Amino acid sequence: GAGTFTTGTSDKATDASTSDQLVTGKTLYDYDKPTGSTNYVKVNNTTGQNLSALDAQVKANADTLNDSTHNIKYYSVNSTNTPTFGLNAYTNEKNDGASGRASLAAGFITHADGLASTVAGSYSGIYNKGTVSGTDFRGAAALSLGTVNINRNTDTTKPYSGVANSLIGQANVTTDSNAAIILGAGNTVKDSYRTISNLNLSGDMTAALKEAVPGSGGQVMVMGGGNSVENAYMTQVTGVGNTVTGSGDAYDADKSSQLNYVEGFYTTLTNGKNDYLIGAHNTVTGDSTDTNKSNIVF
Repeated sequence: GAGTFTTGTSDKATDASTSDQLVTGKTLYDYDKPTGSTNYVKVNNTTGQNLSALDAQVKANADTLNDSTHNIKYYSVNSTNTPTFGLNAYTNEKNDGASGRASLAAGFITHADGLASTVAGSYSGIYNKGTVSGTDFRGAAALSLGTVNINRNTDTTKPYSGVANSLIGQANVTTDSNAAIILGAGNTVKDSYRTISNLNLSGDMTAALKEAVPGSGGQVMVMGGGNSVENAYMTQVTGVGNTVTGSGDAYDADKSSQLNYVEGFYTTLTNGKNDYLIGAHNTVTGDSTDTNKSNIVF
């Protein structure tokens, strides 16, 4: 007369709490028998064996999830005993280097502040300091590929600083400049900034950018090593150890150093306009672009 188990349903588990049925091996088997699967619960294992297998797998899953490289193949960054140089806030160890919307940061001590910006390489970053009044576009669409490349934007009166800068190589730095292209090592571009004009993104983005580029940004291009450009605009420098310097706090279509071409080694150009210099150890200087323009030196 012992009561039997209340048979379970899809919505309610089997209930043995009110039964005084004799417990036999068959009873236990019918109650606890594994249904089996193709994964970790096997029909021919005991419940204890299946629980042990599940416990081991849960532990393995937890270890994998705690490993920052889980599910990542063919990509690695070695930070073992690597100095941070005081930049602990930018290690990117927690995959948090991409600060700007739609940005990407890959590397050790790597940071990307700009909208849709990309930084790949250690000790490199796009850094925006301070707060801009209105929309902050600083560092947008900028690219850094290499080591110790820095796109630094500190002037909060320049909302487009750092926009469309491309730094490729090693130890290149732009400061409060935009639309600069650097290819090489140890090059600097500083205070080469113009606003972004004729930008209308309500339609075709490709067409809009094509229209905006010719009249926007500082547009300095540097290729080589150890070159320096400051307060100059629409200028191309190719070679090693060249210096181009202008004057003034902001771009002036008449007075700023601009539209210059320098190719060679250890050449110095100061306050030049429409100057064309090729060779080595050439020096062309002036107090203003009014008196130092349209020079051709070979």
